[in-house]
Amino acid sequence: MAVYYAMTRQQDKAFDHAMQACRHDPVSPYIHALTACSLNVLGQVEKAESYARKALDLQPRYFFGLWMLGLSLCALGRHQEAVETLEEVVGVSRAPIFIGFLGLAYQFAGRAEDANRLLHELEDRRSRGEYVSALSLLAIYAGAGDIPAARRALAEAIAETCPAFGVSLTCFSVAGTLRKDPEINRMLVDLLGY
Repeated sequence: MAVYYAMTRQQDKAFDHAMQACRHDPVSPYIHALTACSLNVLGQVEKAESYARKALDLQPRYFFGLWMLGLSLCALGRHQEAVETLEEVVGVSRAPIFIGFLGLAYQFAGRAEDANRLLHELEDRRSRGEYVSALSLLAIYAGAGDIPAARRALAEAIAETCPAFGVSLTCFSVAGTLRKDPEINRMLVDLLGY
């Protein structure tokens, strides 16, 4: 419910449900990572980092906790830490979405060459028939500030009938950059309602 309320911008309800879940199951790394996820969607990244770290305290190297920590660090501007964390995530799974987030972190950390290497990997995998969501590419384009490519990737993601949650989670780190573009802002408002 916390994730749903976060997506529908009902901040108080999202936070209340997340805290209730944490009280009911205080030793669940999953609950703490979901709380971090909800808080990330709401843009409360300092709190999100705290809950992601709690998930990792409960279960070191917990994949979902690492992913949420990496996204939180990226949004907080702690790019080197984000890169290190998301490299650990990609070390466990080379799923396109995780590669895209690592590419975003590389872009923010000034490592464009590394980000481009990941972008080429995703494009190559896609050209060979593997499903690579447009969100994976969107993360890298947005991190690079490539607005025309981000527009195309976002439009493609929407055409893929991607869940709004995925777009929100992908865009929260770079929302300011993306929302400055009127066309991207319109697409996000149409999809997310805000």
